[in-house]
This record gives sequence, C-alpha cells and structure tokens, in this order.
Amino acid sequence: MNCISKVQTVAFVIVALCFLQTLAEPNPVNVHINPVVANIYPQEYSEFDLGVLNLDLKTDLKPLFNWNVKQLYVYLTAEYHTKHNILNQVVLCDKIIKNRDEAKLDLKGLTVWFGDKENELRGNENIVLTLSWNLVPNIGFLPRYSGTGAKVINFPFNYKVATKLQDRRIIGKIKQYYNNGILQRLEESEGD
Repeated sequence: MNCISKVQTVAFVIVALCFLQTLAEPNPVNVHINPVVANIYPQEYSEFDLGVLNLDLKTDLKPLFNWNVKQLYVYLTAEYHTKHNILNQVVLCDKIIKNRDEAKLDLKGLTVWFGDKENELRGNENIVLTLSWNLVPNIGFLPRYSGTGAKVINFPFNYKVATKLQDRRIIGKIKQYYNNGILQRLEESEGD
C-alpha cells in the first residue's frame, strides 16, 4: 500500500506540473496577412451584403508545439462594428494542425467570403483580420491565443458587379449554398 501511495503521489505531482505548464503563455507568433482584393457585392446576388476577400497568409506555428501540445485549432476571423452591432465576429476559415510538420502555413490566393445581413459592409473601414488558435494540450487548459500582425482592411464604397468569370463562379457557389438552405438555417439560428 505504501508503494502504491508513493506512485500516486508522484503521478499527481507530474500531472500538476503539466497543468501549470499550460498556464504559461507561449512566445508571440508573427502572422503576415496580405489582402490582395476586397470586393463587395449587392443584394441581387444574395439577401445581404456579400464581402469577398482574396488574401495571402503566411506564418510558422512550429514553435508552439511541445511535449504537451496535442494539436492546434487555427482560425482566421474578421471583426468589425456597425451601426446595429457593437461587435461582429466571423470565422472566415479554420484548420486543425495535428503535428509540427503541418504547422508552417503559406496560403496564397485564399478566397474567403462573409455576409452582413444588415447591409453594412459597404464602405466599412474597420474590418480587422486576425489569425487565432487554441492549443489543445494533453493535460491542462484549452487556451486561446492570437498572432501579432492583425490586418485592417477597408471595403469599397461602391458595389462590384460580377463581370469576371472568377467572380461569377464565387457568386454561383455562394448562391448554391444559399439555395440549399445552409445560410438560411444559420440566419434562423441567429434569431433564436
């Protein structure tokens, strides 16, 4: 019994040290976000203002991996305020990184889109793009961190008409999602 008690005590101390290690904040990670194009489309294509961003994103998250990191949940958000809402947050894209080999991100020509049902994206000059992540530890808290290098983008004051084939394809995909009821269900759930 004495031997089992000592093993349990040592195991408890090791788990406690692992838990305390997750409270320490890692070194900041620099993120380079380069928005190439920011366009906004009118309601004729959807039932809300539709912002489409083409961007490049580059960062190295390898230093975040250590013996207690199981995986990273990485996501790009757009945060902005409007007349109707003090804070709007939209997740534009996300990725689960399971090991150190996948942790270097170099995304070029990434196309993301989001809508504002109050039609307040046009001329909005305070949209902040931020790359954030949750460290999923083996033992401990699930902390959330953001990289340095958040980017502020401006949407134009004028709507763009989808004339290029690429623009029409993007709008076609979004209309397909909308017609399938995916966006409609999301809008209904926001009202609940």
